[in-house]
Amino acid sequence: MRRIWQEELLGGFWVSGLEFAEPPVELLPVLRSHVTGMFEGVARRRSFRLPRVEEVAVGSPSANRWLSATSIDFSAEGVRIITDRYAAEGDLVPLRLSAGEDTLYALAEVAWIRHLSMRNLEMGLRLIEMGPRTAGLFRGLLEDDERP
Repeated sequence: MRRIWQEELLGGFWVSGLEFAEPPVELLPVLRSHVTGMFEGVARRRSFRLPRVEEVAVGSPSANRWLSATSIDFSAEGVRIITDRYAAEGDLVPLRLSAGEDTLYALAEVAWIRHLSMRNLEMGLRLIEMGPRTAGLFRGLLEDDERP
C-alpha cells in the first residue's frame, strides 16, 4: 500500500488517499467488503465533525428540566453527545451550551441513539432551529481552532 496524497483538515486531523500496490486477486473481495463497511458512516456525513468536549445542557421534551450531557463533536448540522438520560428518536429537545461568556440556545431533534452501556447513551442531535445571534456564536465555535 502506498500513500497517493495527504491533506491536513480542520482540528489537526489528516486525510490520505491510499493505493493498494498489486494486491493478490483472492484478497480483493475481502478488501472491498472491509473498506466499504469502514467508511459507511463517513460517506453519509455532509460536513466535517469537529471533536470538542463541552458541557451541554439538554432540555426534556417538555422543556421543564435541563439535563447534563457531554458533547463529543460538533458539525454544522448538529452535535453528538453522551448522556445517561434517555430520549426517543424524533424527540425535539432544547439545547443549551456555554461558549465563553455567551450561552447558545437551539432546538434539536434526536436523530439517532446508540447504547454504549447499561447507563450511558450516545445521541446525535440535529440542529433544527436557532436565532441569528446563536447561529453566529455557533459558527464561531466551529471556526475557533485555538481551544483544545
